Amino acid sequence: MKKNFIIPDELNEAFDRLMNLVPDRLKNDANTHKAISVYLKLGGEKLAKQCVQVIKSNLPVEERQNMADDKISAFTAPDEAHAVDSNSPDSNDFEFSDK
Repeated sequence: MKKNFIIPDELNEAFDRLMNLVPDRLKNDANTHKAISVYLKLGGEKLAKQCVQVIKSNLPVEERQNMADDKISAFTAPDEAHAVDSNSPDSNDFEFSDK
């Protein structure tokens, strides 16, 4: 990943965090690596994160939409591990009995 240039040890963790935000097709792009490392060295992680946002905004609209759809589907997918049986005493159905 970081073969063509050197990142100071104290910036390695921040660089890795920022690379997690980069679209998959640009993760191995040398120009992307250089841009992020320069912004990271000059202005810190906050400025480098803005650089990543600019990189993302320069992607084609379809690709940005696909990335957004993937994020949305990850949050809205039903999670069976947290599903509650409606007949269980732990369900939150707010029905009152006539007892």
